Amino acid sequence: GQRVYLFVASDAKIWNVNGGSIDLNGHTLEIDGDVEIAGDVNLNKGSLKITGNVLHSSGTISFNKGMLEIGGDYRLQRESINSAGEMEYTYSHGTLKMQYAEDTMSVGKDAYFDSYYSNTLSAGTMKLFGDVNTDINYTGNIRASGTHKTELVGSEEQVIEFRSTSSYFNELDIQNENVMLKHVGFGKLTG
Repeated sequence: GQRVYLFVASDAKIWNVNGGSIDLNGHTLEIDGDVEIAGDVNLNKGSLKITGNVLHSSGTISFNKGMLEIGGDYRLQRESINSAGEMEYTYSHGTLKMQYAEDTMSVGKDAYFDSYYSNTLSAGTMKLFGDVNTDINYTGNIRASGTHKTELVGSEEQVIEFRSTSSYFNELDIQNENVMLKHVGFGKLTG
């Protein structure tokens, strides 16, 4: 079978699913630090709580009535070295799968949606506390439908920027009084 690698490092990622898979099966996993996800994660009625940043470079996060809580940034991207030898972020091969009303994702800081693949966002709730950037390299990263709801709940200014009209929220609930929308499409606006 596939192997899940769990390791601790003082200056790098604290947890890495590298090409394998993990199923929380109703349990809670709390990680104090940064995480790179490069494999499949099935929340499966469980909770994954991460205090740091998440780099989702590949694989699918299937919520299946589960909860993902991120204290820092969420990047649906991967790290790459450019021609000048500097690290930069580029598109991911990862996806999010939110298909049940109980599916919940919370991002405490900024969110970057930049994947080669489209996400499945047909139900559940995404709570965003920081800025949102999408379609940086590929278009159509957020195509929410069905009953999926996105809540903008930050306490400071939030800038939401879609770089193409191929992405859109289904239901957008703006709870923050200081939001700037740039080229954002949505089906229903509340708040």
